[in-house]
Amino acid sequence: MTENQVMAQNSASMIEQVVIDGDLAALQPQQRVIYYKNVCETLGLNPLTKPFAYIRLNGKLTLYALRGATDQLRQLRGISVELTERETINGVHIVTAKATDTKGRSDTSTGAVSIDGLKGEKLANALMKAETKAKRRVTLSLVGLGWLDESELATVPTAQPVTVDQSTGEITDGRQQQPMAKRKPPARPYNPETLKLGFTKRLKSDSKTPPSTGHKGATIGALNSLFTFKGADADAAKVDRHAVTEYLLGKPESIKWTASECDALLAWAQTRDGDGQNVPNAMAMEEAALIVELMGDRQEPEEEQVPFDMEGES
Repeated sequence: MTENQVMAQNSASMIEQVVIDGDLAALQPQQRVIYYKNVCETLGLNPLTKPFAYIRLNGKLTLYALRGATDQLRQLRGISVELTERETINGVHIVTAKATDTKGRSDTSTGAVSIDGLKGEKLANALMKAETKAKRRVTLSLVGLGWLDESELATVPTAQPVTVDQSTGEITDGRQQQPMAKRKPPARPYNPETLKLGFTKRLKSDSKTPPSTGHKGATIGALNSLFTFKGADADAAKVDRHAVTEYLLGKPESIKWTASECDALLAWAQTRDGDGQNVPNAMAMEEAALIVELMGDRQEPEEEQVPFDMEGES
C-alpha cells in the first residue's frame, strides 16, 4: 500500500469516527472539504452550488440544509409536495405537507410559525414561511436526512451558523473552537472524573473479547506496580487495584475484564524508560492515589475465582 493510500485510509477512518460522534470540528480543514463533497456526491447534489452550510448545534459543528439542497433533491428524486392542511392553534399557524417520490414512497411533515399579533405584510410573510418550512422539512425527511433546514434556524436558540471556507475547510468566523486534534489537552495528573471519562470514551466500542492469560497477568502486574513502586505490600496493592478498576471500569474483579479494557489500563499505567523498558507511569501513580482516596473505606470483594493459575495475581 502506498503512502498516499495509507493517508487516504486514515483520513476516511477519521471522518467515519467523527461522523459517529457528530462533531465536524474534530476534522482537519481538508478533511471537512472531503466530507462535504462526499455528502453531496452521495445525494447526487452539486457541491459548487453550496447546498449545505455549517452550524454549531449543542456544542457540535454539523451541516444544515439550504434551499438549494431541498430544491435539487425534489428534482433529482422526482418528489412532489402537496399542502394538505392549514390550521391556527393558540396563535401558531401550522401547515402540513405530504411528499411523494417516483417509487410511491410518501411522508408528511409540518411547518409552524407564530402569527400572534401580526398583520399585513408581516402576517403574509409568516404564512408563507410556514409553507416553506413544511415543504423543506418533508423533503429532507423523505430522503432520510435528519438535518435542520435553514428556515428552522430562527426557532432553535442554541443554533449558531458558522462560516467555513468551502474550498479549504477552514473555519473563518473565529467563533468555533479549534479542531480537536489541535486542542491543548488538560494537564496531568487528571482528576478521577476526567480520567474515568477518558476510559469511557476509549471503551465506547469495546468488543467484549476476553484477554489472554498473559495479557491479563501483565495488566494486573502493571496496576499493582503503581502502588508497590512506592513501597506498598502486595495485599495493600491488591485492595488499591480493586478500588481503581471498580471506579474506572465498574469491575473490581479481573476475571470480568475484556481485552480492550486491559489495553486501556496498560496504556494508562505504563510508560517506557530511556532503555525502552516498561515502567510505572508517574502520572498514573498520582491519579491512582486520587482514585483510592476518593473511594475511601470500601468493602473488599470476595476472593476472585480465576479458573487458571494467574501469575502475578495476589
